[in-house]
Amino acid sequence: MNLADNYFSAVAWLGLIPVLVLFGFVRWRWARSVAIPVSSISTVDVPETQTRRVRYRWLAEFILWLSALVGIIGLAGPQHGIASNSADLEGLDIVLTIDLSSSMNLRNSDGESKLITAQGVISEFLDGQEGNRIGVVIFQSSALILSPLTYDIEALGSQIDRLETGWLKDGTAIGLGISEALVILRNSSAKSKVIVLLTDGENNAGVISPSEAAELSKALDTRIYTIAFTPGDEFFDSKVLRSISKVTGGRGFDAYTREDLLTAYSTIADLERSNIGVRDYVVMNYYQTAFILVAMALLVISFILSVTYFKRFP
Repeated sequence: MNLADNYFSAVAWLGLIPVLVLFGFVRWRWARSVAIPVSSISTVDVPETQTRRVRYRWLAEFILWLSALVGIIGLAGPQHGIASNSADLEGLDIVLTIDLSSSMNLRNSDGESKLITAQGVISEFLDGQEGNRIGVVIFQSSALILSPLTYDIEALGSQIDRLETGWLKDGTAIGLGISEALVILRNSSAKSKVIVLLTDGENNAGVISPSEAAELSKALDTRIYTIAFTPGDEFFDSKVLRSISKVTGGRGFDAYTREDLLTAYSTIADLERSNIGVRDYVVMNYYQTAFILVAMALLVISFILSVTYFKRFP
């Protein structure tokens, strides 16, 4: 049942309350009209206990009517919710594709290797991905799936921290890196499928070219964001990387410093949030069961009072 159905169902049940009140009023008027007029109960010779029973006999019936009222409210489905909105964290699968070629050991202007700088920035990127599934692919002259899609961001961070160059035969097989990332995403039903490829060089290995991999990615509705991390090499031609991104609906970035790299990953995160959009949600607490139980308890109390303390004798 959707929200509109719930609303109209509640209105229908609550519409019985005026009817209940009307019947209660008619019943009260009828009871007064048939009552035996007595100027004072003191003129009637009845025990004190019987006097109290007569005086409060209405209580059992009042509890019965109260039971009906609480029951109607319960059937209307009382609930209380907190409405809010947030970036939709559902339906986003990301594969981080990382170049581990030997050139990633070269030091940048900060005195640390490009790989160490990349590891720190990627760890910061992961900190903002809670709720998304992340996978990792590494590549040199071949490519290797380091982690399938997972929600375990902490475990991924540990894997990223342990990365070293030389795990595979040296080279830069960008096309193979993308292809292995697509293998991870092949069964994904996510609203948004993304590959974030980090490299510091041009494709020089592998049987699949970057352009072929990009066309395959486009066919599988997967966006590719490329980051050319080339500190100290401002003449690096990132045209091929940018064309890969453009074909798939992604975007290419040039990063020469740690700040550039951090900006690239932050921008990608923001772009994907905007692609997914913002969703409204309501956290609801339902009280129907509690009201029904109270109504049943009141009904039992009314019945017990009617057949015991307020029992009518012929």
